[in-house]
Amino acid sequence: MSNESLKPERMKTIHIRATIFTSFIILCSFFSSAQNWEWAHGLYADDMVFCDDICSDNSGNMYIIGDQYDTMSISGLQLPYSECGFVVKLNPAGVILLLKAIPYASARHLTVDSQGNIYVSGHSGGYFYFANSGHNYDKFIVKFDSLGNEMWAKCMDDIWIEDIVASPSNNLGFVGSIQNISMLDSIQIVSSGGYNCVIGEIDPMSNYIWANGVGGDGGVEIHTLAYDNDTNIIFGGACGDTLNIGMNTLNIGNNTPNTYLAKLSSGGTNVLSTKTFPSHFYTFGIEINSNNEPLILLSGSIFDPYYLDTFTIVNPLPVPNGMKLVCKMNSNWDVEWVSKIYSESPLYWSTMDLNSQGEIVVSS
Repeated sequence: MSNESLKPERMKTIHIRATIFTSFIILCSFFSSAQNWEWAHGLYADDMVFCDDICSDNSGNMYIIGDQYDTMSISGLQLPYSECGFVVKLNPAGVILLLKAIPYASARHLTVDSQGNIYVSGHSGGYFYFANSGHNYDKFIVKFDSLGNEMWAKCMDDIWIEDIVASPSNNLGFVGSIQNISMLDSIQIVSSGGYNCVIGEIDPMSNYIWANGVGGDGGVEIHTLAYDNDTNIIFGGACGDTLNIGMNTLNIGNNTPNTYLAKLSSGGTNVLSTKTFPSHFYTFGIEINSNNEPLILLSGSIFDPYYLDTFTIVNPLPVPNGMKLVCKMNSNWDVEWVSKIYSESPLYWSTMDLNSQGEIVVSS
């Protein structure tokens, strides 16, 4: 794998923290001129282990979720289930603080709030019984405290969750795909027309606060979201000629698929800004740095040159499907630098985290 910075003078020297799995390696790409391994852990299972998301908290602890088949172990600790989702929490030195099983379920998305509570979304086929809710849910969001005790679980069977993020006030933002639903519990989904996606918030006690439908010509996808330092919500995905967000309709009008970013005011009422690129890529990660500037992870396939504002991106490999881009934007959303991550083998999924030291972690 190669990591080529188009503006290396903007990179900083940092350290690598990684976890190595038997079925694959989480490739933690940090953008710097010098890289040093600090620690690594192996996750072992007789069959397969998958990692689906990573994040960190304000103390520098790292969290990893995924799925395992046939009794996974890590550093001598073993999960008591043959198939389950899992949560791993490690301190900055790599010491394991928590290994939590979600039995007979797949863990897909992860976030941690300012109090250290852990939120996981996933699906189980209805087999996992949530103790505090007293139900078996198919698609769900579950909240654990910092010690891994279940606080609540919420049925999300109407939504295929694509991302969850804790807000500065410890609400939970979510995005996902949805069909033929106009209400979420007692909350009306706000929309100016047809929609196939939804963005909204849940309070710390698991109640919906608000929800906006998101749609447009040719269908719309949402893959990721983040909160900026002013508690505005930034999300991204793919769209066609129009983009409907709540009661707002945006005309893109270039007759081509697009990668988009949009910023909503706190509470989801107003669209504050948008940005689109001709779509060879999907938006798979958004992080906001201390200067309120977005860092965007794009994943896609290109043969021909691809353009991001003033930057020209060329795939140096003969295969189109092994390319990731990390873009740094300024507060006006102009692209300031782009880094390429590419491989001769397909890089099928990715996730990104910006930790408390300002280090960018990309895994694939």
